[in-house]
Amino acid sequence: MSPTMQNLSPSNSLTPLEVEATRLLLAGDDPILAKLRQQLEHIRGVNRKVTGGGFYTTFELGADAPVLQGTPALEIGDVSGSVDGLPNGAQFVLYVASGKLHMLEGAVIGWEKWPSDVRSFKLGYGNSQRDWTTLNQILTDASSK
Repeated sequence: MSPTMQNLSPSNSLTPLEVEATRLLLAGDDPILAKLRQQLEHIRGVNRKVTGGGFYTTFELGADAPVLQGTPALEIGDVSGSVDGLPNGAQFVLYVASGKLHMLEGAVIGWEKWPSDVRSFKLGYGNSQRDWTTLNQILTDASSK
């Protein structure tokens, strides 16, 4: 395995950065977002892969997790912010596949390497407010598939 990529052992818990990014990505009153938040209670483990430019955290959901009907794929990616060790910050995308939470991606904005230990961060939406028009369109498109 190359020195810029490491596999971390599976864990049952999310890091504080993952929790905050996921919380912001799933915030809102939409029924799709509410059902995805319910799925968080059914996480049985996570698998993390850290690359030079970010990380991928794949969720392992229990068989009893509620599934979004008619939603084969969905991406929510309107969260970014400052992360200790990254002068230009980072951005985050939450992937849903087959109606279930699949993966959280964190990526460096710029050319720096993802820090090995993130202790300080501040996340939010672009321009300090969530773009509900765009998010509603993503959710509407996903629910009509």
